[in-house]
Amino acid sequence: ARPAAARPPGAACRVLAVVNGKGGVGKTTTSFALGDALADLGLRVLLVDLDPQASLTLATGIDPTTLPATVYDALLHWVRHLRPLALDAYRVSLRPGLDLRP
Repeated sequence: ARPAAARPPGAACRVLAVVNGKGGVGKTTTSFALGDALADLGLRVLLVDLDPQASLTLATGIDPTTLPATVYDALLHWVRHLRPLALDAYRVSLRPGLDLRP
């Protein structure tokens, strides 16, 4: 794998979303494989798990029940309290260039 390349100042990041209303169509597998492949190319990748069942987090080998909070928790917190829940500390480095926001 190449080292993760730094984005030039002012350069926009790209957001890729893997979505489908139907379950069991490979969204989690595709997201993880795509992120892993892009990191192999030297890009910096942040996988964000928005699934209430934390499927992407589980796919990386991390047990979401051992984490203090997830992105899903932060979204629920916002809906219930109309204020953000800080998630800055909840970024897991899976390997160089590939991080997960559970």
